[in-house]
Order: sequence, then C-alpha cells, then structure tokens
Amino acid sequence: MGMFRAAFAILWDMDKSWLMWRLPILAIEEVWQYAGRVPDHKDPCRRASVKTDVHDFLETLCLSVKDHSTYALLVLLDLHGRGRYAGPDQEPFKRRWHSLVRMIAYRNAHGDEAVARAILDKATTLENPEARDIARTCMDRFAIKGGMEGDRTMALIGGFLALTSYTGLPSRAQPAHLSEPADWPWWVYDHHTSVGKHVFPRVAQELGMSKTELTRLSFAFTGGIRTPVAQEAFWPLEMDRVLDRLHPGRHMQWNRVRGAIRQALVDQIRQDPLEQPLTLPFT
Repeated sequence: MGMFRAAFAILWDMDKSWLMWRLPILAIEEVWQYAGRVPDHKDPCRRASVKTDVHDFLETLCLSVKDHSTYALLVLLDLHGRGRYAGPDQEPFKRRWHSLVRMIAYRNAHGDEAVARAILDKATTLENPEARDIARTCMDRFAIKGGMEGDRTMALIGGFLALTSYTGLPSRAQPAHLSEPADWPWWVYDHHTSVGKHVFPRVAQELGMSKTELTRLSFAFTGGIRTPVAQEAFWPLEMDRVLDRLHPGRHMQWNRVRGAIRQALVDQIRQDPLEQPLTLPFT
C-alpha cells in the first residue's frame, strides 16, 4: 500500500481537479461494480471529507479483484467492427454478446439520448439498488459532452453490465506491504493526467510515432504488465490490436519508450507549478 499512498498523494497535490473528473471512469474501467459508489464531491455536506472519501474509494478499487469487463468489451467491439472477433462462440465475455451488439446498433440508429434513456428506464425495474446506482452513475458519465469517445462508450457498456451482469461486489485482496518507491512511478503521470496530455505529443514526435500509437502502447503495456488478474484470453487480443498498428519490432523498444516518457514528465513537472507545493524525489 505504500506505492498506492505515494501515487495518491502526488495525484491529489498535482491535479486534484483531474482526479475528481476522472474518478467515475476509473471505477467503470477497473471495477465497474463500484461505479455507483463514486464519492460525490459536489455535496456541500461532504466537502470537508472529500480527500478521505476519494482515498478510501481508490484504496477499495486497488484492493478489489479487477474485472476490466468494460474495457475488454470496448476492445472486442472494435475488433468485431473490423471483422476480427467472431462473437459469442469465443471467449472472453461471450455471455450477452448479441444483446450488447444490439445495444450499440440501437445507439447508432437512434442516438445517445435514446440509448441512455432506455438503460435508465430499464434500471428502474431492477430489484438491486446497487445495480440501479451503477447504471445511473454510468449514464451520468456517458452524458458528459466533450470527453473521450472511448470513455463514453465504456460508460455505456458499464450501464449495460449493470442491467445484465451485476451479482454483487468483488472480493477484496489483502494489502501488500510495499515501501514507498525511491522514484515516483512514471505511470502516475501518464497520458490520462493534464501533465501527461502536454508531454505525450512531444514524446511521440521524438519516437517517430503518432500520439495515438504512443497512448495505446502505453495503456496496453501498463495494463498487461501490472494487472495481476488472469485474463489470458483478453490481453493477447489487446496487444495484437495495438502492435498491429505499429512498425514491426516497435514493441522491442518499450524500455526506450518508457524512459522517454519518464524524462519528459520530469522536465514538465519541474517547469509547471503544482496546485500545492510538493517535493518530488527525482534525481
């Protein structure tokens, strides 16, 4: 948990507004069953405890068995759309596949408001209040304009899963007793943060790839390497999807990619003021 505390401290001090903006999609993406429990920082009665609430919520996500269903289904829908995923006769996530495909087709035919309204109407019929809350939270995130399309589609999938697959909260793991890292992990500042958004285009140009390629490569490798959950059926598909778009052999340069991102982030942090003073142990 030492690494978690270090990562949370730096994200909160560096960019708390981003963290609060990103919180719902973190839950939907990582452990969608907790999406309905995202702390509400707009509630005036809870403002004094918002930092503690967010810390405890993120700790719960970190200690819970990761699901990643929403992200995996997002990838499989992309593969399906390009004819590379046949569908329900293959693993993973074959349950309710046809229903999901029909829902996406319904969105394409009738628009965002119609599909969101259909999910919320269906949610009112659910007996489980947790599932109703998940669906509402996911649709709140889906309704945000100007966000990343992938995030919005993932929120839509999260709402779909709440209607069709909710069986309770996942189990929690025992916390690992880790010491704080000597150097802040580079992925604390990845492309999801406002700092990373400035850095990634420059690093991509330096490495001779597009920003999109770099972003997908970064996300795929961090997800595939750091996720302890056995999802052998999913991550190879994601790696293939990403690496197909890169020059052959580019993945052999991953250490160079990571090093370039880290150095650029260090330089950016030194230049830009943080929301609050923070001492960074960079050498």
